[in-house]
Amino acid sequence: MELKCTVQTYAWGKLGMNSIVASLIKSANADFVVDEQKTYAELWMGTHENGPSYLKDTDIPLHKYIQENTEALGNNVAQTFCSNLPFLFKVLSINKALSIQVHPNKLVLPPGQSSYNLKPRNSASILLIVNGKAKISSKICSRGSVLFIPANDEVEIKVLCDCHPMLMFQAFSNV
Repeated sequence: MELKCTVQTYAWGKLGMNSIVASLIKSANADFVVDEQKTYAELWMGTHENGPSYLKDTDIPLHKYIQENTEALGNNVAQTFCSNLPFLFKVLSINKALSIQVHPNKLVLPPGQSSYNLKPRNSASILLIVNGKAKISSKICSRGSVLFIPANDEVEIKVLCDCHPMLMFQAFSNV
């Protein structure tokens, strides 16, 4: 499921297209207009009330989808956190020094590998950020696409360009 994500425009972010956040949101949403005089600091992916994500094809809020499909979180996470997504994933574009803490398990598709069969481990959901161009299951995804892969769903990833296509973050594999 591809997500529509929220942008935060804090003063410490980078201006206009100098910001990776502006670049990513523009790549994922052709209608998004980047203001070169505005700072783009954070791209939020999750269910936080101040910047919720939506399913791109249906415009359903991610929190509503999860509430109606708690199995998407995986049994262990759902038992611990009910129907709440227990993290907020952010991409930051920083113009001024900040202290940052990140605690996900990072998975990276190996360079040169043209396809990968991904199945979330330990009943954990995955957020996947496309950095190049890839075919994920039957959908073509371009740079800036963000997908939520429910626990126990299996997807096939095929690289469609020579670049390193994506970063994946598996949520709460040890819960």
